Amino acid sequence: MPSSAKVTQHKFVYLMGLARGALMRNLDRRTQAQVGISATQFGVLFVIAEQDGCLIKTVVEVLAIDPSAMTHMLKRLEKARLVKRTACADDGRATRLFLTEQGREVVAFGARSMRDINVEICADFTSAELDTVARFLQTMIARFSSE
Repeated sequence: MPSSAKVTQHKFVYLMGLARGALMRNLDRRTQAQVGISATQFGVLFVIAEQDGCLIKTVVEVLAIDPSAMTHMLKRLEKARLVKRTACADDGRATRLFLTEQGREVVAFGARSMRDINVEICADFTSAELDTVARFLQTMIARFSSE
């Protein structure tokens, strides 16, 4: 186990926050320029693509998005003809989300873009370093995910 002085020296929470912010700003610039939606909206599309017909609640939980922000985001995605909302047959109060054909095209494009960005992120690191970073991030997710 590393010493507390070493852990404090690296300021991991601060550095991860800065890295996340820089990455999201870069992704937003790219996605806005390429297809006119934000990186967060791309994230919503990716979740729906993985679970077509999922409930709004699922996307809110997976992406940790405020429910009212999700409502506004879905309106924009629906207006852009990327997402379709339908009432849930099992629960009239719930809404299911589906990608439109155009939404599927945007997700396919986004998947290619994410592969390119991952290559860029990994540049200048050895396989062993990348394995360590991946293990670190997976541990953080497991350790701090809500119960």
